[in-house]
Amino acid sequence: MRKLFCAVLALLLALSLSVAAGAETFTATNESTGYSLVIDDAASLLKSGETEKVYASMLPVSEYANVGFATVSSGSNSVTEKARAWGNSAFGSSAPYTVFMIDMSTRRIGIFSSEAVSRLITTAKANTITDNVYSYASAGEYGECAVEAFTEIAAVMRGEKIAEPMKIISNVLMALISSLLITYLLIS
Repeated sequence: MRKLFCAVLALLLALSLSVAAGAETFTATNESTGYSLVIDDAASLLKSGETEKVYASMLPVSEYANVGFATVSSGSNSVTEKARAWGNSAFGSSAPYTVFMIDMSTRRIGIFSSEAVSRLITTAKANTITDNVYSYASAGEYGECAVEAFTEIAAVMRGEKIAEPMKIISNVLMALISSLLITYLLIS
């Protein structure tokens, strides 16, 4: 029943977004949780029709917290600091939220989660998610990058595992180095 409700809500939103396709900022509320969803494409990176896809990928995250997607093209702070400041401005500093940001001034992507959400989306998980989706941004597919990021954020919030290739590679390299060191110590 919940999936049907979300599907109907997404369809209604898609119809309402088609009227306001030129808008840079979109705000909605998940009626079942009261959490807000905000899309702020200040850098105008989303192509026509991508706002609806990004919104649909943000819906599952809004079951757990407020959720935002922002693009910026100016400023000198790190993308994480910009995302924190944007999230505090959009949702309030004490509200539970997570923000995915694309910063065109530094050519970086980042995720920031408020203190209440950081138990689920830790800094390490946020870095893993950005590692998993940066190739979309590098190819200029910013909408797909956001969709994939929110899909992985939702999976982590549901307690599911996500691909962590960099973690696996570093663990394998550490094991190889450790085995070579132990072998050297035993032989000498």
